[in-house]
Amino acid sequence: MFLSNTVRRIHRIVRTLPVVVAVASVALTAGPAAAAEPDPGYTTQVRTQSVPTGPAYGAAYVDCPAGSLAIASGQVVGDPDGMLLSGSTTTAGTGAFGSAYLVTGGDLQVWTTCAAAARLQGATTASVNVRSGQSMQWRYQNRTVTCPDGTVAYGGGGNVINSGVYDAAGLYTYGTVPDGRSWTYAGAGALGTRSLLVETHCLPRQRLGTIRVVEQTIISPDLTGRQHIFAAPRCPVGYFAFAGGGWYHTQSSGEPSWNGYLDANMMAADQRGWYVAGDAFNPRTRLTARVACTDRLG
Repeated sequence: MFLSNTVRRIHRIVRTLPVVVAVASVALTAGPAAAAEPDPGYTTQVRTQSVPTGPAYGAAYVDCPAGSLAIASGQVVGDPDGMLLSGSTTTAGTGAFGSAYLVTGGDLQVWTTCAAAARLQGATTASVNVRSGQSMQWRYQNRTVTCPDGTVAYGGGGNVINSGVYDAAGLYTYGTVPDGRSWTYAGAGALGTRSLLVETHCLPRQRLGTIRVVEQTIISPDLTGRQHIFAAPRCPVGYFAFAGGGWYHTQSSGEPSWNGYLDANMMAADQRGWYVAGDAFNPRTRLTARVACTDRLG
């Protein structure tokens, strides 16, 4: 449901590739015993932006229904050579924005996962606004924003701002991921006179039950040329996702690095996992996906 041709293509390709998978699950806090498969009570909204021919930028907003707010955003691009650019829930928290660069044309789908506004009561935002100071000089931006003590990050990401609005021509995303009360965004490109807004929403910790974080790392095959890979960590039984993302990195460092780009980043359709995919530039590149899960929201 809602999956573009890109995601189906990824599944076909990856099944033929030799990959190494590492999965880790970490319990961050103790909480009440989880019931089996609780209903997260989310609604999912999707907006499709069609780009008939490329190269061209595609961008879309998608809004949550009245009375609800966004807890997560997602994007998938239907061009086999397409690349995700900006993306996050909006500053107001009422939906999501995403953009992509499409080489030959196709569809960009922007997702938002929404929860009743009362369940996110007390949420705030944290952000950093970055200016390069170098007109049209290519740079790698690894930026982290941190929520106040006693809160948990969700719905974060990075967007290029031009004249006060989100710009479709964002940075090429090679990482966007939550980490407790922080969110890291990593993108490559030239800002020029524009700025990069890295932002996350911050939910009071008491709004969540027990939190478990699950990661899956995929290693690209030892072959030359771009290799399409994906990672899809799953929440434990009795938990559902509330945040997630992924990033490329090397064997020697867990920091995001420009070793590939993403073309899919979204919550699983059953809301109990996360999915990231893209092209790795070099052999033995690591793509790690992380999903933050809970057994209670609100």
